[in-house]
Amino acid sequence: MATKADDIQAQLRVLKETYTEQLPVKFEEIEHYRTRILTDDNYSEEDVKTLHRLIHSLAGSGATFGFFDLSQQARAIEQVINAWLPMNKLTIENDSTTVSDMLTALYNLALVESTEETSVPTAVVMTQEPEPEVLIYLLEDDAVLAKQTAIQLSGFDYKVETFSYGGEIKAAIMKKEPSLIIADVTLPEGHAAGIDIICDIHEEINSKIPVIFTSIRDDFSVRLQAVRAGSESYFVKPINIDQLVDRLDKMTRQVIHDPYRILVIDDDATLAEHYALVLRQEGMEVSVCSQPTNVFHEISRCNPEFILMDVHMPECSGMELAKLIRQQDSYISIPIVFLSTENNINKQLAALGLGGDDFLNKPIQDKHLILSVTARVQRARQLSDLMSQDSLTGLLKHTHIKQQLETELLRAKRLGSPLSYVMIDIDHFKKVNDNYGHLTGDRVIKSLSRMLQHRLRKTDSIGRYGGEEFALVLPDTQIVNAQHIVEEIQKVFAEIKFFYKEQEFNVSLSAGIACYPSIDKAVDINMAADKALYKAKQLGRNRTVIDEVKK
Repeated sequence: MATKADDIQAQLRVLKETYTEQLPVKFEEIEHYRTRILTDDNYSEEDVKTLHRLIHSLAGSGATFGFFDLSQQARAIEQVINAWLPMNKLTIENDSTTVSDMLTALYNLALVESTEETSVPTAVVMTQEPEPEVLIYLLEDDAVLAKQTAIQLSGFDYKVETFSYGGEIKAAIMKKEPSLIIADVTLPEGHAAGIDIICDIHEEINSKIPVIFTSIRDDFSVRLQAVRAGSESYFVKPINIDQLVDRLDKMTRQVIHDPYRILVIDDDATLAEHYALVLRQEGMEVSVCSQPTNVFHEISRCNPEFILMDVHMPECSGMELAKLIRQQDSYISIPIVFLSTENNINKQLAALGLGGDDFLNKPIQDKHLILSVTARVQRARQLSDLMSQDSLTGLLKHTHIKQQLETELLRAKRLGSPLSYVMIDIDHFKKVNDNYGHLTGDRVIKSLSRMLQHRLRKTDSIGRYGGEEFALVLPDTQIVNAQHIVEEIQKVFAEIKFFYKEQEFNVSLSAGIACYPSIDKAVDINMAADKALYKAKQLGRNRTVIDEVKK
């Protein structure tokens, strides 16, 4: 069966064949302008610029498709023609024989290299696999505590199966191994029976399942026994569920980053598509724009976080296009990297002054293209995260969640799909801080943020609106469905038990929801959700209110 990698390799081979077939047409065009410049006294500076651009294009694209010698020869010709600009007829006349001979050599190199077999570089295909289910076995002889813990963990999308004695959990493991075991140290079988059972399990299956021990004991001796039994962590009862979930996340969750979103702008459609295929092999989402006049439509459509742009293009140069893009406030932060054979440092600095961030020299090897783009997008994401994410929760900050609402609203209008916006407030949060301290309050906030991240889709946006308020942007979601989602979160969160010293408490949530298309402006949607939230508080809190316009 053909794999995705096989399919991409086949596409790359087709692109090389297409490029090879296009070479005679490119050569005819070059010859047309060479002949016009060298034989027609009425040639113009625009003719010289066009010839320069055609040679420049070959220098930058040839090696990409296996024409390494052709690319070098074109580069040498380009250096000669550089002296023709601004137009210098005396220099052109003196160089005419040299350029003609160099072009003849160029055409011959193309004939030779087109018959040689060259391999298409391969790369590992990064696929976005769905996150696997995390199954936890809980060994706890207190049935009420076991059920309570299982319910609370299920709120964070963990599947929990409970067992009250060793034989029961051993039999279950022989049928299916869990991702992790949480085991009480003290069981009816003995004061350290939980530790002994885990040691037996590891010996019988000849492998170690990650384990967390819990106990009312907090002495050095039992902690040491737990470590020797392979304990990854140890919690003293009563357990702070938010701390336990934090540890479980670190032990079981694989961080799956969203694919990098790249926009390639190059008037050479074949070369642009080659770059796109190479980057797609690495799991990136790549869009191609071969018409500079369509750039704003493409940016709006694909929302790139990185732009690769050719410098020399007809109608509009890369430098001019970068300046146009930078004039749009919403696009100021998108990194723009120029692709060019230009190695004159002064010209590169001038281009950077017009809105570019860096240069990559053509021709560029596929592996270097991948490494260069990956490194630059990673840095761009890190900077973006520092600017946009709340330091306590990792959620979007106030300003950025509002920007996300505007972005998703535009997308919803374009696609004709619904959009719901939710504002959530932690009830009586001031009392939590007053009674249990700000550190405990921070744990409550982090617990809610973690639950929202677990229970919502990757396409949803979550922000810390301010203090104990949160905002959710739910694309493609009817308001009734949003209400169901929020009420389920309220129910599960209310069941979480928080602890402060010897005290135990629960926290409830209030929420307000507004939607598009009932309201079609972001500022009005935000205001309507806020009013609905206020009404939920007035009605007694611990409830969800839908915007009255929808009703």
